Amino acid sequence: TAAECEAIAMKHALALALSNGFEIVIFESDCQQVVNALRNDYLYANELDTLLSTCSSLLNSNANYNIAYVRMQANRVAHNLAKASLFQSSSSVHHYYPPNYISSIILNEI
Repeated sequence: TAAECEAIAMKHALALALSNGFEIVIFESDCQQVVNALRNDYLYANELDTLLSTCSSLLNSNANYNIAYVRMQANRVAHNLAKASLFQSSSSVHHYYPPNYISSIILNEI
């Protein structure tokens, strides 16, 4: 489901932030079901619950990690990053400068 895909992406993002020692992070998602579940400790009787439990543990492992809901229309940068990731053979982290393929989108949204 879409919620399971979002939860898997959130789990990977949380693990990446922790493994890189990022101290203050706001994780954003356009899946309100996942955001609400992580904020309010909702339980689901399916595979989603396992994913959300892992995400919740990772999120709670750092008091400076927060999660926010962002409407899909306001999330063009994330969608373009997700599309571009399909063509990369490995994960990458952009610490200071955004990749070229989203620079114009960021400038348009500022």
